[in-house]
Amino acid sequence: MQIRHAISARLDGEDPGLDEAAVYSHLAGCTDCRGFAHDAEALHRTVRLAPAPVIPDLTPGILAAIGEERHAPADANQALRWILVAIAVAIAGLLVATHRPCPATAVAAPCFAVAA
Repeated sequence: MQIRHAISARLDGEDPGLDEAAVYSHLAGCTDCRGFAHDAEALHRTVRLAPAPVIPDLTPGILAAIGEERHAPADANQALRWILVAIAVAIAGLLVATHRPCPATAVAAPCFAVAA
């Protein structure tokens, strides 16, 4: 098992952890490990030399979709802003309307009427 790890590590560019002469000596006498080394090297070579798959360029479609999103809902965004402003004004009006001065206490915070 150490020989197979050493073969794999060597293919990955890592330290095999064993003397290279010991690995080759073992491979000379062990058909199973020699077969593993052959298969691993073939797989390694195939993966390294495989062409990259063709990927379509999606940039124009994405940019077009982003451009449409930016311009299309502008009216909806404007309406939402005005609704939020109206809500903020209503809340501010409620706060002002329900504000009542606190009785003379040491606390300088305003008091608010509590609805019963």
